[in-house]
Amino acid sequence: MFGEIISACRSLEVKLTVAYLGPPATHTHLACLEHFGSSIQSLPQESIQDVFEAVEKAKASYGMVPVENSTEGVVNRTLDVLIESEVKIFGEVLTRISHDLLSRSGRAEDVEKIYSHPQALEQCRKWLRKTFPRVPLVETVSTAKAAQLATDDPKTAAIANSFAAVSMALTSSNLKLKITSIIIHDS
Repeated sequence: MFGEIISACRSLEVKLTVAYLGPPATHTHLACLEHFGSSIQSLPQESIQDVFEAVEKAKASYGMVPVENSTEGVVNRTLDVLIESEVKIFGEVLTRISHDLLSRSGRAEDVEKIYSHPQALEQCRKWLRKTFPRVPLVETVSTAKAAQLATDDPKTAAIANSFAAVSMALTSSNLKLKITSIIIHDS
């Protein structure tokens, strides 16, 4: 709550622009909102390189990129670009990643295909093998993109955060996703 108050006060002085990896509703976007508050101008970027370039070219005051995660380790592309760039590290955000299974029907028995980012698929590998052993898994560029794809077909689902379901509902009343299973990532 105090973070939001500070964010709102800062926005009265000057609009803070923060570039982040991915479309809205990715985990990086959530980390961005957690750290800077919702009164910022969010600037989604398609790649880690694009985030760094947005800061270097003064299109954004700050950038938010993933550095590591507990399952897969360091994000090598971030470290590679950091070495090449003049951009400096300002801070660190530790975010608990939580994956949910989202679908239009909200019923697991309707799921015939599951979309998600490779990292999320790996983080949910055991649960997927146990719960959906014969369902094809399709890799996407982000968990938010997976949620977007799941809105198109009632027989598909996405592994994403629950904010993605809310985000889809806010952008279109016809594209509602329901949480089919919560907290599905492996421990």
